[in-house]
Amino acid sequence: MSEELQDATWQLDATRLARALSAKSRKKDAPSLNIDSTDSLDCYNITLDEMDNVLERAVESFQPSGLISATREADVYSPLAIFLNSCLTACRKAAGVDASQYYSELNFTVWDHPTKDGIRGANVLKPDCVGAQSLRNIPSELWWRPPFGERSSTVEIPVEVKDGWRRLVSQAATYARCPTNAVPLRQFSLVIGYNHVTTELRFLVFHAGGLTSSPPLKPNDTQDHRDILRLFLSLLTWKSPGDAGLPEWCNDVGVFVQRSRDDKQGVQMCVKQVYYDRLGVRGRGGKVVRLSPIPPLAPSQLPIAPPSPRLQTLRRSRRIVDKQTKENIPSKRTSKSASKRRYNPTSTIRS
Repeated sequence: MSEELQDATWQLDATRLARALSAKSRKKDAPSLNIDSTDSLDCYNITLDEMDNVLERAVESFQPSGLISATREADVYSPLAIFLNSCLTACRKAAGVDASQYYSELNFTVWDHPTKDGIRGANVLKPDCVGAQSLRNIPSELWWRPPFGERSSTVEIPVEVKDGWRRLVSQAATYARCPTNAVPLRQFSLVIGYNHVTTELRFLVFHAGGLTSSPPLKPNDTQDHRDILRLFLSLLTWKSPGDAGLPEWCNDVGVFVQRSRDDKQGVQMCVKQVYYDRLGVRGRGGKVVRLSPIPPLAPSQLPIAPPSPRLQTLRRSRRIVDKQTKENIPSKRTSKSASKRRYNPTSTIRS
């Protein structure tokens, strides 16, 4: 992981990172998107920009429990999970309860034992804490990618605790690979990191360009509460899998394929065989599959009610706008000489 992230770490201030994560809608007067056009955040209405009053109410009502600085990182797990949930509670109270939120039931809990699955035969991981849907009662098992057809709690946001950022970032990257493997072509994976010695928290966003991080924010310092709540509020603006960076035109079972540039309907196909799949947290994540057309269902075969959006089923929609803009995912060409240098995340993620 450290080799993949070499010379590919950036840091954005909390406001810019929260705006990059926020749900967006394209402005009516923005130029049309096509395969040759360029895109930027200036072409979008950013939901978080319209929530200044909500953020103020969240800051006013925020009543966090203090975290501790400890030599044993395990002593921090429970206070940290309580703090993260208090952030969600304050943001939800200020914004109003809305069942349409993609993370309407997100909660954090201490985990610290192996998940049910790993990646391609590798040892399973055990995040210190996890964010998942409906964690009011701690589940008996958690998956990165539950077996097809089985309903189970899925890890949405892993949380890693360490005594230094260098080791923490490398370990967090191993977690980020898991949701990337679970949902191919996702735009980013979010991990929350907490340095229990310096008592600092970071949002770590892993994407094709590497890692973009928030600054270190202190949960024990009231001056940093606004920025922490702003980042959590950006997650609560998500309404759809597309807002969360997930592809809405494919999953690992089916795909909607455009037959031409002007084809707005597409044809639904299923994945028959995977020929090549490059797993990692950085790079294009190339995947080659064999597809087969799916015949349309007869009216008698259609479901009576639409499936839950949590199942991440396919839908016909315009091309999901690439959110990897210059503001939140910068690009950088790495030279051969740079690839031999020792990875040092503190060059941009300061300890």
